[in-house]
Amino acid sequence: ISNSVVTITNMGSGGASLNVGGSQINPLGTGTLGVSGSQINVIAAPGQAAVRVGYDGTGTATLTNSTLNIGSNPTAGSADGSLLIASQPGSTGVLSLNAGTVVNTGFVGVGVSQPGVIQPNGSVTQFNGGSGHLILNDSTIDTTTFEIGSGGLLSGDGGVITATGNVIVGGTISPGNSPGRITIDCNLITLPGSRLILDVLGTGTVFNVDHLILGNDATFNLSNLQIVFNFLGNTDPNAFAASGGFNLDNFFESLNLTNGDITGLSTVFGPGQTWANVVNSSEVTVVSNAYDVTNLQLQSNGSFSVSAVPVPEPSTWAMLVLGLLALTAMALRRQCFARPL
Repeated sequence: ISNSVVTITNMGSGGASLNVGGSQINPLGTGTLGVSGSQINVIAAPGQAAVRVGYDGTGTATLTNSTLNIGSNPTAGSADGSLLIASQPGSTGVLSLNAGTVVNTGFVGVGVSQPGVIQPNGSVTQFNGGSGHLILNDSTIDTTTFEIGSGGLLSGDGGVITATGNVIVGGTISPGNSPGRITIDCNLITLPGSRLILDVLGTGTVFNVDHLILGNDATFNLSNLQIVFNFLGNTDPNAFAASGGFNLDNFFESLNLTNGDITGLSTVFGPGQTWANVVNSSEVTVVSNAYDVTNLQLQSNGSFSVSAVPVPEPSTWAMLVLGLLALTAMALRRQCFARPL
């Protein structure tokens, strides 16, 4: 679809939907959709409009410089429909939003079949679906509730999620394009098993990192979050720490919604909050192909001390093994010559 306006309408009890990769009526299947410079409106009775990418099959959709409205009357601001990516167990769905694409909907579910239920004790019951992936590049989602299931992944660079309710994360956030940034302007709830992968790329003395940015009036719970620092290429964790960049305030940031200023997230901490009690230090790890991290310590101000040693190149290991074999062979020969007649 290119340079077009497409409207799907059904105000009856059956609702209106756009399905790529299976539907409730026609299960399974594989579908692909490409949209550029266009507008798609899915209009139905309240709560009956839906867009599904990979409902119970395999679906892939890419929207570039486009608008997707899902709801009872999107033009009047009533975007109360649902955007579901890989909603059923066993399904696979990938939705890529690029170049200024805007989505207006009531609920976004990545790897879930329906909104989770927040229990009186604060825990969340999720209705997990399949393997869903939302890629958000320089695009915006305006919604009420946004949810990532255990098999869901949110990635991209320059994406903004604005929700009047909560963003609930049971899966993985990985700001992408290594490095990249994602802005979440709403309340953030992380569930046990949730992960945030943060890339670090060093070029000489310059380091680029991923950013997760929260609105300054948002609430957040990061205690369940597994934080993985992913050092790309030959990036040296020791040099990064020495530069002063290995600090959680360099990765987690707060956006002032009034003036647009961005500061470290700790600037909006409540009384008694420090990084030592906002995140669980036992859930923080480092991944590197070039370095073996032997020690990682989180300080209350959010900075890390680290000890890392280079991992030997494969050629170095090969030379070491050959050397050991040669020494072993020499030792055996000496034993043979030294054996009495």
